[in-house]
Amino acid sequence: MLSSELRILIKLGLPIALAELSGMVLATLGTYMIGQIGVTDVAAAGAANPIFWLVALIGIGGLSMTSPLVAAADERDEPAEVKRILFASSITSLLFAGVEILFLVLLNLNFHLLGHQADVAALAQPYLWLLIAQMPMMSLYFNLIYFTDGLSLTRVGLVFSLLGFVFGALLNWLFVFGHWGFPQLGLYGLGLSSMLTIILQLGAMVVYLRNSRRFRHIMAPNITWSAIWSKTRDYISVALPVSGQALIEYSAYAVGAIWIGQLGKYPLAGHQVAMTLVGTTFVVLMAIGTAGSIRIGQAFGQKNPAQIRLSGYAAMLLAVGLVLIPALSFMFASDAIARFFIDDPKVWDIAASLIVIAGFFQVSDAMQSVGISLLRGMEDTRMPSLISFVAYWALGMPIAYWLIFHLNWGVQGVWIGFLIALTTQAVWFTWRFNELSRRQV
Repeated sequence: MLSSELRILIKLGLPIALAELSGMVLATLGTYMIGQIGVTDVAAAGAANPIFWLVALIGIGGLSMTSPLVAAADERDEPAEVKRILFASSITSLLFAGVEILFLVLLNLNFHLLGHQADVAALAQPYLWLLIAQMPMMSLYFNLIYFTDGLSLTRVGLVFSLLGFVFGALLNWLFVFGHWGFPQLGLYGLGLSSMLTIILQLGAMVVYLRNSRRFRHIMAPNITWSAIWSKTRDYISVALPVSGQALIEYSAYAVGAIWIGQLGKYPLAGHQVAMTLVGTTFVVLMAIGTAGSIRIGQAFGQKNPAQIRLSGYAAMLLAVGLVLIPALSFMFASDAIARFFIDDPKVWDIAASLIVIAGFFQVSDAMQSVGISLLRGMEDTRMPSLISFVAYWALGMPIAYWLIFHLNWGVQGVWIGFLIALTTQAVWFTWRFNELSRRQV
């Protein structure tokens, strides 16, 4: 049964992983391109990106509940409920985006208070405006992807992600370096390319859903507003704790980036390179977690507790197995990887040391990222927020602060704090899944 479940998870998760990887490769390519422009551009991206993604992923994290909810409703053969979830989650995605835009605008107007060097802030602030402008389109697009994933149609997201990769890579090349008569925009070109790419992806996705025979009846607006708002309230009650957990976790990484920024642009550039690599493996783990949450959602629809445990442990096993190769690569080839990404000797040693630390926490990252997805599949959304708060703000970040500002460990101290938090989450999430699934049986 385990081998059969692993095959199902791979079939569901592989398109998600490839879709996420295409986005990460595009981001990595963008980091590489601006690295050829100069270290200040890389540092500015390292200052702006964590802030934007901290806020964006709070909303996107909540929207991830669309997949298991749709999977459960589809397994119960309730097309009307699937339709209500689609409309409710889409409205929620726009509501989340509105709140996120307001917060980011206020933050960017006061960007100087973050303590970055003047040349870094001068590049980062206009770049962040370009990222803010794409928030509504990004939020709605991710929700539609989660919707099709919940119906086990994970290849749909892959197709549109590959479309975005090709289009985005071309625009990066044109705008960052100034080819084909375009001006050389550097980091600003990266932001402009990102905005145009998400507009294309969302537009193409909506056209597909409205014209596909599979989705035509779901997309038709033959539903009452009372039904939509009633379901929206229910959806928000489930999604908000997930967004809260994302806020707790990603705010720690944003604060870590701010602390690192106070050390100067070279540590911040090294941090950006290492985070890009970690993000690449993380999206694969999230794909496995999404596949696991879909399978658990289906098991909930079937009222099959044994399947819940099988799907959960199979997803964890698959995730841990997949991170072993990148973990070893990060630990034993850190120098070569760092030199590939940036052409500045002052950043090489910093980035290489962080890549080694990243190698050590790959297994913890695998278990925590999949573990939280499995708990969401069981609609357990409140306790994981508390676990994450303890892991990051009671343990990891206080230790990081002590290491960086009292023991003068520099940027490495922040990353050790991340390692402690991730390991705490991994152990606690795994234990909780085991307990909850055992009670189901």
